[in-house]
Amino acid sequence: MKKCEELKAIQEIYPETNLDDKIIFLIKSKMYFPFKYMHKEVYMSCFYEDELEDYPINSINPCLNKNVSVAGMKYGKKTCSIGIPLIFDNIDELDKFKSVSIRWKFKCKDNEGNSLYFYILILYDLNFIKVDGFNIYVLNSNDFPVNTGLNRKNTLENYISKFERIIFIDNKNNPGDFNIQYIKGIKSEDEVMIAMFYSFDVDWSDVDNFFKDALSGNPIYKKIYSYYSNLTLTPHKIGEYSKYIYKI
Repeated sequence: MKKCEELKAIQEIYPETNLDDKIIFLIKSKMYFPFKYMHKEVYMSCFYEDELEDYPINSINPCLNKNVSVAGMKYGKKTCSIGIPLIFDNIDELDKFKSVSIRWKFKCKDNEGNSLYFYILILYDLNFIKVDGFNIYVLNSNDFPVNTGLNRKNTLENYISKFERIIFIDNKNNPGDFNIQYIKGIKSEDEVMIAMFYSFDVDWSDVDNFFKDALSGNPIYKKIYSYYSNLTLTPHKIGEYSKYIYKI
């Protein structure tokens, strides 16, 4: 069976690797952000063998709707348009991949001209089911900020149902005082701490503007979203790859 375009894109990143006898884990992260923004960043980290690892990724806008962004692996001067493909020698190596966090950041202006930062953190704990002869695992993470009032009710309800826990944090009433809202699930102080920690990320490409904001004396507002899910992923065959890997 002829390899589909997505598999060819993965082969371009790993040109010396025979993918037929490898385990492929493809992370597809798509973000719908409904507001006009001035700056955008995306990061991905994982716990592999109990060590935190960061991956070189970038965001692109693959369609005419500029509100839709896709995270792709960086290789050389290019960005993979189908996502973040990771290659493992066998399922035992993949099983060491315990969790992944995808972090989006958008800088906007509110109606009064103050800086408004959106931080969207998606956390997944992962489990992989082993099936002989099946070696492609796909994580589809299609996300957006909840409670904006801009989502259809059925779309919002379906999205929320995919997570065990959703937390929203903001300082809309006082820049120095954060309000915590548990939209779904039990309270998790650890997750709140993680979300707050990542909200202080500063990308060096935007560092000058960040410090201008900080030194201006004008208020800086933040909206922080944290989504958590425990996922079990089942594999597919390379020969049936195109049936299960959807273009964004």
